[in-house]
Amino acid sequence: MALIRVPFLSGKSSTHPQNLISFIKLIVYLFTPDSFANKEACLKTVTSEDIEHLRSAIEDHYYFELVLDDIRLHGFVGHFSEGHLLPHTHSVQLFTHLHFYVAHNGQKIIFANVTTGSPELLPENGDLKEIQFTYGVQFVATTIKERTKNLEGDFFPQSLE
Repeated sequence: MALIRVPFLSGKSSTHPQNLISFIKLIVYLFTPDSFANKEACLKTVTSEDIEHLRSAIEDHYYFELVLDDIRLHGFVGHFSEGHLLPHTHSVQLFTHLHFYVAHNGQKIIFANVTTGSPELLPENGDLKEIQFTYGVQFVATTIKERTKNLEGDFFPQSLE
């Protein structure tokens, strides 16, 4: 099982998947024979308190970090866009889909990446909301024998690393 690290939700420590935030249940079993585009991870009813925490995290540009076979995968929790200046408005969206791309040579992972999608608008009024979380995996066989350090993503500008 892959070790998953989510700094903004669990401090700086590594956390096993069963201890992650309750509404994100994502387990990727490596090298299943088939890739898939859209599987249900979970359906979560979020409370007004959950929504407020999520909105705050997204507005502060929080991100997640997943570690898959010692490869760090990063993505933003959501996206917000500014509306009008006066009166000030903006919308906050939570990404509810994670898509994994895994290149492998036999049982060895050579490269991995995660992208986010399916943004869900988070309401400002704090009503209860059901959110469907999904994920997909694309496995690609490669003839590359060894992992290259240069393939580590450039999620962060070099000055922040």
